Amino acid sequence: MILIVEDSEEQRIILSAIIAHSNLGPSQTVGSAEEALQALEIDRIEGPAADVRAILMDIMLPGMDGISAAVRIKANPRLAPIPLIVISALEESESLAAAFAAGAADYIVKPVQPVALAARLRTTLRPPAGTRLKSVDCRQALDGIFVSGVRLDVSIADWPELKLELGQHGADEIREKLIEAFSSVHERADKWVCRAGEGGFSLLVAGAENGGGLLQLAEEIACDMPWPEVRVTLCPVGAA
Repeated sequence: MILIVEDSEEQRIILSAIIAHSNLGPSQTVGSAEEALQALEIDRIEGPAADVRAILMDIMLPGMDGISAAVRIKANPRLAPIPLIVISALEESESLAAAFAAGAADYIVKPVQPVALAARLRTTLRPPAGTRLKSVDCRQALDGIFVSGVRLDVSIADWPELKLELGQHGADEIREKLIEAFSSVHERADKWVCRAGEGGFSLLVAGAENGGGLLQLAEEIACDMPWPEVRVTLCPVGAA
């Protein structure tokens, strides 16, 4: 579930519609930071994590502002892992700095562009409960891990330069973050990842006949990513 914290009823409707149209799962809306903290059970620090995959938080809210609410959320160890995207009509650098200092994963300026919001949500969403994201050998996968499906190949364009700048460990961390981002592009739970060569990996989705928009969603993520540059291709596997 994606929690939308926005005092404007019109904006709540728009954001909910974008999430629904983008097949990003259910959403819940509240009109204030106080309502959001109540829904998240802010005073409980132990027990299971909240059933929230991401939070969209407006900055200008009645009562407690969105940045103050973000600080409280990120201070709770049970809630801290939830990605938080700040949304505001403000574009000053101070607001941007305050949002990231509070723990925001991203920052979007109103009016919200549907494609941009959907792409950024996909890059920040935690895999839903029950997602099986396994690392396997590509040859093993293609030899029959599943009968039919699709394979999304992702390659980092400047992998050698990335290794020179960040070192092998740093470059590998970038690749792992890309794997997390691209693993959210399809709703099916049966997914595997295999690392293909230097600076590349493939996401295999079982049972998908034509990707169901997988390539388009992946390209949106790639276009929204300022660095590193990535290339994506899609092909059917296992049914030839």
